[in-house]
Formats: sequence, structure tokens, C-alpha cells
Amino acid sequence: MPTPEPPEGHPESDDAVTVGGSPGTGNRPSGPIDVSGLLATEDRARLAGGAEPNGWYAGPDWDPDRYQLLGPGLSGGEGDIWRARYRGELTSPLPVAVKRLRRPANVGDDWPTPADLRRWEDLRALLLIMRIDHLVSVLDVFVGPAPHPHGLVPEQEAPITPYVVMEWVPGPTLADEYTGRPATAENLGLRLRQVEQVAKALNALHSRTVSAGNPSLHRDVKPTNCILAPLRGVVLVDVGTMRRVDDGRDLSGRHTPAYTAPEVLTDPMAAREAASDRYSLGALAWFCVTGQNPPPARDPQAQEQARSLALEAARNAGVRDPAAFATHLTQMLAPQPTARPTDAQAWAERLRTLGVISEPTSKSLLAAAIAIPLMAIALILLPLAVPREEGEPSASSTKATLPASIVTEPPPPHRNLDRGPWPTRGTTSKSAAFTAPADGAEIGRCPQLRGTADLPPGRTLLFTVENLSVGERIRHVTLIPGWRRPASLARWKLRPPVGLPSDPLGDRYRLEVVVVPLAALKGQAATRSGLAIPAKSYVGASIFVSRGNQSDKGCPTGPPPAGGPPPRP
Repeated sequence: MPTPEPPEGHPESDDAVTVGGSPGTGNRPSGPIDVSGLLATEDRARLAGGAEPNGWYAGPDWDPDRYQLLGPGLSGGEGDIWRARYRGELTSPLPVAVKRLRRPANVGDDWPTPADLRRWEDLRALLLIMRIDHLVSVLDVFVGPAPHPHGLVPEQEAPITPYVVMEWVPGPTLADEYTGRPATAENLGLRLRQVEQVAKALNALHSRTVSAGNPSLHRDVKPTNCILAPLRGVVLVDVGTMRRVDDGRDLSGRHTPAYTAPEVLTDPMAAREAASDRYSLGALAWFCVTGQNPPPARDPQAQEQARSLALEAARNAGVRDPAAFATHLTQMLAPQPTARPTDAQAWAERLRTLGVISEPTSKSLLAAAIAIPLMAIALILLPLAVPREEGEPSASSTKATLPASIVTEPPPPHRNLDRGPWPTRGTTSKSAAFTAPADGAEIGRCPQLRGTADLPPGRTLLFTVENLSVGERIRHVTLIPGWRRPASLARWKLRPPVGLPSDPLGDRYRLEVVVVPLAALKGQAATRSGLAIPAKSYVGASIFVSRGNQSDKGCPTGPPPAGGPPPRP
């Protein structure tokens, strides 16, 4: 039976330049295929909101209904993309992104050729073997019928349709977050940490060891290709331009001018080196500091202009040594590839170290330094001078018997502050308490948490963690085993990941168990659309801990579960 075409979507964002063709005109040469599904901000939000089935399915010839497509989909130069889900025999469906690739211009009727399919399959296998935390994964590559209703595979003769299936990565991009907003003293450390995560991904991609002898290049590092995922930090996407180092010339020559090395601008189709990726990393770091695109690489004065503007941005952010910071940053923007640092991660780590914020000094601080000891003496002597009513506890017994006050929102410390005493203490309540670890303890990545609870009727517990050292004020939420049976939480335990694997030693975290309405949490779990702290919830208990070691003991071995972004307090 004739099958109508799926509903059309909206144009896909593509600010990359293609030699020999114009984006959106269909006049594209053959070459690497965009398999990331990277979209403009408004289109990405529209795609993310399309969580309802649209009646269409896609899959290989032998399993044509493997993926259920969701939402209206989006159309772009390389193909059409949908949010989708894979169920198979699983209890719960898995969120994925499915892209139907469009036939490029200047290719024969036999497209995709066996060589095309092999190259895409090689890419999928390489990314899965490397398992780079901060790089998107390609999950499936296949050819099959056009999208169709369930069980109704098109019977008419039609070209075989190639598809690429990727992991679904929720979140905004660095461009969404920082365009037009220079770094400040409060967020410079966070931004440099995100640059370090991209550098780590590039180092792994370039490494012969990590790639099992297949070093590769990303070739399109830029802010719109860096998604801020809730549980993974920055995830570098758009691996469609990715090629092995030894692939030689590329007849497509795709690139994004503002983030492209000068040697690539001179000859976009020439074979590229890792130094070109590192130039793009330097341009990305410059953007994260200044909030704008770097000066054009073709300009002979581009590096000096970049240094001057970076110096101004560093001064405005309160960097302790802005000259050293700006010089180190712009080393990666050197016009000569051999002049750029060769270890991307070491360069990024040094940049974060140089991004230390100067501590303010003033007369008021000096006055405070004098006043605090005097106040301490007064507090010691005051109980001796003021008589107490009969039965009133002494100062020492008050500290022992009064319950801890409920913690509000202390100002998050900057990454570069010293590791002094905590600004506040943990809390307990009649509803819940932590029994391990102790308040102020040092932990590994996945500590064993234990506690007790005596919950009111109709209530259960939800666990949250917040990294205070990055100052994001974002709570990541996790279900506690047994949450559907509140009575079983009288003694609860949990082993969640606390922070990211790349978090440095000394990072501080607030751990909370939140008393929430059971019915509201069951409703969220039924939708499988991510967790949030329901209304009419309150903090049952909290503790403060810090990263004392990088032990992986107790951590899950697979990727973190997908889900919506965590709630903001």
C-alpha cells in the first residue's frame, strides 16, 4: 500500500562551511556525514519537547519497527532527525536520537556504497571501544525502509535509506550559556573546567593508545558542538566530520571559519593534523573566557588581538596574574601549528591553575581581623557576667542539646578558594538522618551512604547532591532503593555517584535526603521523563563531604542513566 511521507520538520542549524556546495541548497558533495543531530537552540528545545509518538517507526530490513519515532522531527542538509526510543524486550524504553541520512549531491545511484557503510560502521565501533566520557557515542548504523507506520513497511521500490542512531544527550550548549556573557570571578573556574573536559576528550581521540592504533580528529570543535549534559559535564558532539589522522585529503572540506586553524582555512581539503583540533580548542577556551568568537585566524595580528582581549577579560574577572593567563590561553591560537602546545589536557589544566581569582583585601577586612578575636573573648566572658534563670542550660549544654538549624543556601565557594572549615554544618530532623558517612568526611567517587527515616504518612525520600565548588547551584537527584515502600526506609542505603570522575581532590558537595510526597514521585517515575523535586517537599537531612580520593569502588560500570535536567534549587 502507498505510504505517506513522515511530517516535515524545521531546518537544521549548520554554520559549518562546505567546499563546493552551500548549506540548505542540496548542492553538497560526497564526504563525511553529519551524524550528531546537532541543532539550533530553539530547534533542539522543540525536538526535546517532542516526547509523544508520531506513529512512525524505523529500523533495518530484518527489524523495521526497531525504533519508535517521537515528535515532529527536524529536517536539515544531511538528513532528518527524530528523538526516538528503543524497546525490544526491555521493560523500559531507551531514549535515542535517530537520523535518516539524505543522499548527497555528486554521488552515484549505488549510494550508500559498501565503503560508505564500512566507514560509518568503523566510526561507530571506534567510538564504542574508546568510551570517551565527554564525546558522544554512535549506537547503530543500518539501512532500511523509509519511516512507516508500525507493521506497514513500504512495498514500492525505493532507494535504500541509511540511518545513524546516536545516544540522546540532553542539555544546552556552551554557546547557549555563554554567548555575549564574559566570565566573572564567580564562574571562570567552572568555564575553565568545562574546557578541560573537552581537552580530555580530544587527547583521547588523538591518542594511539586509547584508540587502539586508530588516532582520529574531531575537526569541528566549537561552542555549539559542546552540550552541557546533567550527569557528564560537557559532551562533544557532531562526530560527522570526524576522520582518522591517516585518511588524507577530504573532498568535502567542511569547517567553521571562526574556530578553524589558519592552515585549514588556506586549504580546507588538505589532510589535517591534531594541531588543527588543538587550535579549535584554544578558540573554544577563548570564547568561554570572553563570551565572543575569536578574531579571524587569517588576520596576521589575530593572536595579538586575542591576547589583548583575553587580558582585559581576565582583569575584569579578577584573575591573580592576568598577563600570564592571557599569554598561556593564546599560545593555542599560534598561527604556526608547531608553536601550539602538544598536550591539550596539560595545557587546559595549566590554564585553570592560572585562572586563580585574587582574594579581595580592604580596610574592612583588617577591621574584621581585629574585631573577631575581641568578639570571641566577649562570648567567653559573657556567661560569667550575666546570671541565668534557674533551669536554663549553660553555654556548653546548649551546644550539645539544641538541634542543628536547617541549612539554607550558603554562598558556593569558588574552585580556587582554600579548603578551610565548612561554612555551615549538616542537619537532621525527626523525619530523616544520615548515619554514614560523617558530616565533613572525605569520600571517593561513589561512597556508601546510610541513614534512617521515620516518615510521615504519604511521604518518601529522594536523594540529591550538589557540587558547591563549581557554584552551579544545581541539585542532581537520585531515587533511593525502596522509595516506593516508605516503611522500608527506616534503615536506607544508597551508593550514588557524587560529582564527575574528573572532579579534582578537595571538591565539596552537599548531600541531602529530601522528604517528598510519595504520589508525586510515583507520577514522575511513571512518565520516565526525568526526576524533579516535587512541590511541598522539604530537606530531611543533609551532610557536607569532600572528594578525598579518586577511588571507583562501588561505581556503576556502564554509562549514566539518561534523563531530564536536574531541578534548580
